Amino acid sequence: FFLRLRLPPRSTLFPYTTLFRSPRFFPGGKLRVRDDVRAGTAGGAARRAPGMRIGHITDLHLRNALPGSASPDTTLRSRDVPELLARALDAMKRNHVEFVAVTGDVVDVPLYVVEPTFFNYYDFRVEDFLPEVEADYRRVRDILRDAGIPYMILPGNHDHEPTFWKVFEKDAHVDDRFKGFRFVRFADREWAFFVPQRVDRERLLMERTLAGSDARVQVHLQHFVIEPPIEHWYPHNYLEREHLSRTLSANGNVRLALSGHAHWEIDPVVVNGMSLIHAFKVADVALTILSFKIYPYFV
Repeated sequence: FFLRLRLPPRSTLFPYTTLFRSPRFFPGGKLRVRDDVRAGTAGGAARRAPGMRIGHITDLHLRNALPGSASPDTTLRSRDVPELLARALDAMKRNHVEFVAVTGDVVDVPLYVVEPTFFNYYDFRVEDFLPEVEADYRRVRDILRDAGIPYMILPGNHDHEPTFWKVFEKDAHVDDRFKGFRFVRFADREWAFFVPQRVDRERLLMERTLAGSDARVQVHLQHFVIEPPIEHWYPHNYLEREHLSRTLSANGNVRLALSGHAHWEIDPVVVNGMSLIHAFKVADVALTILSFKIYPYFV
């Protein structure tokens, strides 16, 4: 059994190729790899352009120093995440992944710590949990560092942002290390009724990166889902989903947007040449890794 990521018609995928490898870990611990190469069809120049392989991991929901698990059943293997994450990164190294995107819900912080105003009914001392939360973030950071693959990481709605930013670099929202590419992360939040929005600092960051004269391909990382619209009892899409979709796709430089948050497989969406791709939770019964290769169309 292999993970199948159903893609739009290949003619819509230019200027880059998508889904080079989909390794998946099974409960028995075996790693199976299905190797797909789906090249853009708009001419040989794009295929010959030097591309970049990107790995995408999301929603680890790790608990190691923190007690318990993210779920009372076996669908979230919070305590197995350190081992699974290390194995995922090792698989990415063997498949020549050059950059890893980790799109939020890194640690499964109890909600009464994340949002004590709403969830701390029993008046737990929130500060008593913070050393364990920080230890878990440091564990993830150490695993990522040991892998030796450049990465960008951002918080999700189950992360405790003040502690997250004690461990991970807060101001590194744009990564320009790679020729032909710009990686931009957005630490968006949930607001009223738990609906995510892009406001203030993140909105200004988006406007700056879209308004600049830099012609490099942009890859945007966020936790919440822009496209497609999701019908669910819990909000997964941005309040201004349609506006974000139109604005980003109209820019021309934003060619890939990666997200997490929803814990199930969602088909990729292409809007005016911009692919929006979602990876489901890493701490499931099976660990899923998505790897893409993207080509700068102007090379």
